[in-house]
Amino acid sequence: MKVSELIKRLAALDQDLEVYCYEEGPFPVPTAYPGPFEVCDLSTADVQMSRDSGGKPLIEFGADGRTSKVAILGITSDF
Repeated sequence: MKVSELIKRLAALDQDLEVYCYEEGPFPVPTAYPGPFEVCDLSTADVQMSRDSGGKPLIEFGADGRTSKVAILGITSDF
């Protein structure tokens, strides 16, 4: 995605939304350190944020109950 396209798509969203990044691809990333990623999507979603018993952040899309609308920046390691 080009910078101009990303800016245009971000500008079209509610400017008060929180932005989260989501990996579209194999889990987990098969290296000891983050590799290169490509921005593949920008959208909004209703999500429920929580943490597991170990404190790891979790995001559940379209969850019932308490959800918030957020901006989701989709990335992929397969470009």
